Amino acid sequence: MRLNWVNCFTAAVVLMLMLPNLLMALARRSMRGTGASLLWTVVEKVGLYGSLILMVVPLVNGLEFGFTSTNAFLWWAALMLGLLIAYYVVWNLYMRRGGHAELLTAMKILAGAAFLLTGLFLRAWALTAFSIVYLTACIAIAVEGRR
Repeated sequence: MRLNWVNCFTAAVVLMLMLPNLLMALARRSMRGTGASLLWTVVEKVGLYGSLILMVVPLVNGLEFGFTSTNAFLWWAALMLGLLIAYYVVWNLYMRRGGHAELLTAMKILAGAAFLLTGLFLRAWALTAFSIVYLTACIAIAVEGRR
């Protein structure tokens, strides 16, 4: 496995996605959603942690991350910037409004979209699969919470 400059960017995205979680934990604000079943909670965690690891550690494609072109990298960077801005706006709303479950779900979907886009742009199919698992579980938990 070789780490290259792409790993720095994907690691930065992971750190930026994890920072609000750390700040909420320090503020002792719960990030629990509404009563999700144990199955969907486990599936969500498997998808999340698999995605977080695979955002930084390449397991396929010659064990090195790489974009197909400079334009692909620029598109990825622009989309990640937009997703991270949206993520932080929603996080700010979540903190100011007392932790509504809908805002937490929006944060999870935005994080999952970042994982999915990275997997697609890097042709990292394991990351893409874990991100789909994560997004599916997030949506299922949100639907269960509305019942």
